[in-house]
Amino acid sequence: MLREIAVTRKFPYRGSCMLPLLRDGDEVWVRSIPWEDAREGDLVVFARFGGAEGPAAPSLVVHRLVRKGGTDSSRIGPDARLRWADPMRPGDFSGRVVAVRRGSTLVPLQTPRGRLCDRASFLYGKYFLGWWQDWVLKILEGWGLPTGWLHRAALVLPELVFRVLFPRELPAPAPERHWKWSEAAAILLLAALVYSNSLRNGFVWDDHIYVEGNPFVAEPANIRLLLDPRFYSENQRVQAGSRPLLLASLLVDRALWGERPSGYHLTNVLLHAANSVWVYRLGLALFPIGAAGAGPPFAMLAGLLFAVHPIQTEAVNAVSFRADLLAAFFLFAGFFALLAARRSGTRGFAAGLLVSGACYGLGLLSKEMAATLPALALLAELYLPSGRWNLRRTAAAALVFSVVAVWYAGFWAPRFRYQGVRSESFEETAARDRAAAADPARVYRAPARHYVFDPSPPPWEEAFADRKTRLLTYAGVFGEYFRLLAWPAPLAADRAPEIRRDWRSPRVLASGAALALLLAAAWLLRSRAAAPAFGIAWCFVALLPVSGLVPLYNPMAERYLYVVTAGACWAAAAGLALLSGLAGRRALAAQAVAAGLVLLACGRATHARNADWRDDRALLDAAAPGVRQNPRVFYNRAGVRLADGRVAEALRDYEAAIRMHPGYFEAWMNLGTVLKTLRRAERARACYQRAVALSPRTPLPRFIYGKFLDERGELAEAGRMYAEALRIHGGFQPARLRLGTVEYRLGRKARGLEEVEAVRRAEPGSKEVQLIAGRMYTDLGRREEARRAFTLALELDPGFAAAHDELLRLGSR
Repeated sequence: MLREIAVTRKFPYRGSCMLPLLRDGDEVWVRSIPWEDAREGDLVVFARFGGAEGPAAPSLVVHRLVRKGGTDSSRIGPDARLRWADPMRPGDFSGRVVAVRRGSTLVPLQTPRGRLCDRASFLYGKYFLGWWQDWVLKILEGWGLPTGWLHRAALVLPELVFRVLFPRELPAPAPERHWKWSEAAAILLLAALVYSNSLRNGFVWDDHIYVEGNPFVAEPANIRLLLDPRFYSENQRVQAGSRPLLLASLLVDRALWGERPSGYHLTNVLLHAANSVWVYRLGLALFPIGAAGAGPPFAMLAGLLFAVHPIQTEAVNAVSFRADLLAAFFLFAGFFALLAARRSGTRGFAAGLLVSGACYGLGLLSKEMAATLPALALLAELYLPSGRWNLRRTAAAALVFSVVAVWYAGFWAPRFRYQGVRSESFEETAARDRAAAADPARVYRAPARHYVFDPSPPPWEEAFADRKTRLLTYAGVFGEYFRLLAWPAPLAADRAPEIRRDWRSPRVLASGAALALLLAAAWLLRSRAAAPAFGIAWCFVALLPVSGLVPLYNPMAERYLYVVTAGACWAAAAGLALLSGLAGRRALAAQAVAAGLVLLACGRATHARNADWRDDRALLDAAAPGVRQNPRVFYNRAGVRLADGRVAEALRDYEAAIRMHPGYFEAWMNLGTVLKTLRRAERARACYQRAVALSPRTPLPRFIYGKFLDERGELAEAGRMYAEALRIHGGFQPARLRLGTVEYRLGRKARGLEEVEAVRRAEPGSKEVQLIAGRMYTDLGRREEARRAFTLALELDPGFAAAHDELLRLGSR
């Protein structure tokens, strides 16, 4: 019997980095060599005889030689079986380990590639590491940031890249346990049960834009256009056209369910349940039987926790946020294919890599959050080495993912108009729509969108203008994300980040310390507790698309955590597994009860939150007072309350939105309209003037203010406002029509009629314009032209009573 085997892995370029190399049940081949031939980095074996059991019982210690004359060892456990290639004598140096057999896999430990890794690590430590440290230090000092923990954290990136490019060859992981249908069915059933009440919900929030108001989705036959290559080679000006898989799923729903929201919500629930099973399945593949900090029961616990976590309610309950569910599904599928490929031979690896690349492309066509798949694959190889990854496979994977990413970038760039803090201007939108309508190569002719103007710049615009402010702000955002993963309450439909400018503020320091602690745990625990460390690292990598690298109009949202939650669930389940191993079997029942109570509490909170998404009124009224929310919440809630006749409450909401964002010109404009309804004319005038001053690029506030002045009889000033609106946007026909009527009423009848005729030519399908032109012609005594205008209005709408009355009066004269 062998009493102990202690194994050390220590890199020359680091102080200490120990990883278990052998496990119970391994067979080890050793080649005898003279001591003089041993090199730094070799895995060497010493034979020690004697001890408590007598001279016949040897104790063998396996070391990686760091330098001649000294080694460092870490105990991993007893009863490993070794097979010797050459005989050894008591007291002799036995030899260099050349291979380890685990199951049916023989993993070489010393190959030419292993010696290449040793040489690369020497060059890395001698030349690159010092330069990188100096460069990072200069950057931090230039930004005025602390150079302590940030400097140390910056060293993780090159370490990660180096370890992936030049990994040490390790034994293959223990074989994973096959999944059970019963366990998958339990996860599916729990997800369906928790979200069952969401089937009663209607369309809410962005559903009104991307589902109900999307003309492409209104016709199920448009799904054939998604199969046409021209849809991807040319920008078809389709709403949400950068996410064709989302459009395809909505078209299928429209064909199956029509306009009934329950069917759309059912699709969301089924997708979420499938993703929960993926989390369980990936847990089995990542953390197999015998892995420290994991195992089958805890993989199932991760899947159950993912299914009921309350932070997922936003992505599941809003049909327009289905893109997050689809992106997660294909990301999980591609990740699983890559995990299977890296344990396979050449053909199996090639097939798995192609499947993973295809899933990567499908995930990107669902939503940009899937872009992290290659980085997550590198992370898995770093934390949970397969033993069969090499430079050739790394290059092949990089090639496949790069081809997909480059193609997607070319597809995505002209279609995605949501990034940044300013939207596309109307002039740009109108020009693109006109070009789309005139191009015969278009497979879809979208209805013209007449008036889409720049919204107010958000209150966090300054965060993207300054690198330091952006870094500090997103440190707070990340801190809030991890808090929500650990304690998902209170929840909010539209969150806003807190702008942070000074790194010495207590909140910045607290967020930075918490993030640094999590990063340190993810890095330092990778050898002794790989499963929870990998889960934490997954969270950081999955957040990269929304980390502020690219400015987003919505910098913070709960739906951004959908993929991230998988890593948090793995970390939580694996952490519980570690506690089980430390506490023993006696505490296992107590831990099972605690896990059940957590699942019950999460399921209850999720079920209750689903009811808040039944309609816009319930969702906006459920806004938590303690959450920093987007001013849009109060602005939209005011609109809902106005529709319900709750004018006083709407007035308070508009004022709250303005307090949160003084530059919110839409809120100023609507507040003026409410005050005008309440007959507070002077306050309304002040609000309109403020809206005009805040919107130099938008004609709408000038148009609304002009209407206010027009109604009060201040025609000259109203005409000036209409003219300013046309100066900003010459194609804004409502302002031109109003300007024409004002000019006519001021006695400049020829000029007024000219403006109205210009509107008639621009909008020949408007019955109201025909009616106004007809009345002007009647007043000028040009009866035939007036009759033609009224007749055309009736042709456009046979039930147009005003035009019919005007024709009768014209005939009686």
